[in-house]
Amino acid sequence: MVRRGISHRMWLPGINGRTRLAGMKTLPITLAVIVAALVLPVAASASTTIGQLNPDPTTGNACNADSVYVQDKSVAPVSYIAPSSGIVTEWRTAGPNAAALALGIYTPGPLNLDFTPKVESSAGLTTPAAVSTFKTRLPILAGDHIGLHSIGAQTCRFTGGAGDQTDFKSPAPPTGNTVVSYGGADANEKVSVEAVIEPDADGDQFGDESQDGCTTNGTRQDDCVPPVITFDKTPKKKTSSAKARFAFSTNEAATYECSLDKAGFKSCAGSKRLKKLSERKHKFRVRATDTNGNVTTASFRWRVK
Repeated sequence: MVRRGISHRMWLPGINGRTRLAGMKTLPITLAVIVAALVLPVAASASTTIGQLNPDPTTGNACNADSVYVQDKSVAPVSYIAPSSGIVTEWRTAGPNAAALALGIYTPGPLNLDFTPKVESSAGLTTPAAVSTFKTRLPILAGDHIGLHSIGAQTCRFTGGAGDQTDFKSPAPPTGNTVVSYGGADANEKVSVEAVIEPDADGDQFGDESQDGCTTNGTRQDDCVPPVITFDKTPKKKTSSAKARFAFSTNEAATYECSLDKAGFKSCAGSKRLKKLSERKHKFRVRATDTNGNVTTASFRWRVK
């Protein structure tokens, strides 16, 4: 089979992100871009960011060694509570010193100052006076709070305002399903942490936007979406010519196989010339296979009269 490159065509977001605007192949690329902007808006990200970073990472408030700090309350629009279930794929923090910190996911308990420390990330070493970003993969449920596990004595909070409250526990309890009580609470404090939550449609514990290439199959994370075939040149639906020329492309790198009428598929490039066609109805098929083995087929019917 012959490998082809990606076709230079304009693709617009649809239900599966691969919908092509009708008639686009007849428009110059600059005009196509303008039409795309007018007809279909760009799809918004489905991820959600919760929490807040210290607006001045050169300052901050102290956190004790081997302690957890959870944002119990915060003033809108800032929220440290997951609005929906998903996977935390990234977390960030900012403070004045190099610190060993871990992101924690906490479920509020039945009583005031009760909580369950569900799971936490591996510890990350922060960069002083800068925003430090860490990749992770942590399940989170709607209503869960985020916080930080301070490994050593360092700075991981900042002064908030009325209505803000940080709860803390020393020493840090083990993660799991045990309900524990906080050791206390500090008013007007905020934990310097943000978390990015991505949906997990197939429940495989991988974020759909950055970690899962196959959001419809819980057993796969690689790309499982087949390529989309476009016929760039075809004969007329009704013609007297015994010859026909086809040109076709896909929205990603793929190999092609072609078939005429009931013949088997054979390797072909991005175009195919046919001749000595009999006077009857014909069917030309193209089968495309992408680099992950996903296969799709497209066909074109016409009549030689």
